[in-house]
This record gives sequence, C-alpha cells and structure tokens, in this order.
Amino acid sequence: MKKSRLSGPFVLFITTLVLCHGAHASFIYDVERSLACTNDCSGNITVDGYLETDSLGTLGLANFTDWMLTFNSTNFTNTVLTPSNSEILLQGIGGSVVATMDELIITQPGLNSSDDFIFAVKEDFAEVSIIIVWQFQGGDGSSAQEIITNSPNASFDPFDQGTLTYIPDPLIVSLPAIIPLPAAIWLFGSGLLGLIGISRRKKAA
Repeated sequence: MKKSRLSGPFVLFITTLVLCHGAHASFIYDVERSLACTNDCSGNITVDGYLETDSLGTLGLANFTDWMLTFNSTNFTNTVLTPSNSEILLQGIGGSVVATMDELIITQPGLNSSDDFIFAVKEDFAEVSIIIVWQFQGGDGSSAQEIITNSPNASFDPFDQGTLTYIPDPLIVSLPAIIPLPAAIWLFGSGLLGLIGISRRKKAA
C-alpha cells in the first residue's frame, strides 16, 4: 500500500489547528491612574499595571484571570497587588465592567442614582496589617474613584488616600487594551511554515 506524501504535513497542520483552538483567550488592559493625595500625603498617589480577562463582553468576577498593580504614594512606595495577595471586588447593581478588543469600560451609577455598585482591586483583608485598594464606586449618593494605601503598623498611620469625586451621571472610565500577538497565532504560524517547508522538500526530492 502506497503511503501518502502529505500524511506528515497534514497531521502537523491538523495538530496545529487543534492546539490553536484549545489555546486560552487572553485580553489585557493597561492601568495608569493618578490622583492628587487628599489625606496624609503630598503630590500624587498612583497605581500602574494591568488587568487580564479571559473573555469579552460584560464581565463577572471569574473572568479576571490575572493582574499586577503597583501603588506609589508619599509614605507607601512600590507596593504590588497580584492574585496571590489581593482580590477583585465586583458587586451591586446599576453598573458594569465590559471588555472589548480596544478597552475595558467601567460604568458606575451616578450621584443621583439609588443603585449601589463597586468595582475594586483590593488587598486580601486576611492580611490585616495593610490596607490597599483601587476602587470605583457609584450610586447611593457617591460617584468616585479612590486609591488608598496604608503603612503596615499597628496604628494604621499614615493613611495615604487619593479621592476624585465625579459629577457626571453616570461615571464611565475606560482602560486601553494592550494587544500582544496571541500565542495561538505564533503556534499556527510555525506550523504553517513547517508545512510549507516539508512540501518544498518533497517537491525537490
């Protein structure tokens, strides 16, 4: 029985397609927020890093797969939150967090809304020596963004905080997408190049 010349390349091509199909989706958004210090600090209090989700559309807690946020303020510098020491808080009604290919859109109910909604990345409160949080809260008489850090001592002092109250109703903030070339595309491309190379060698022979 004659063996097909394309059996090897064909198997490689199909395997690549299967692996690409099984690759996990990943959408990463840039976080660069800066607020003027309003409590026990001077200058600005900042948070920089990224949030990663596994899908597009309206998000729930389970859709946030990774994050790394670095906090800096007068008394609290280079403090990093990751999934190992913090958690996402997403609860209430009247607001949403929606992911698109271009941006992460955080919508909060405004000052005049009777709803109450919050989206935050906060330090795991099991570690009670430190309070660290970056949050948006809206409705129920408030509409604000806050960045809070707290030095790790028994008296919880100093307490660095930046708060920006929003007047617009509702509050909408967007974080731009960071768009790396997905691993699945690299995998597919390498498989395709391998297929072309094998076919050329077959023809040369």
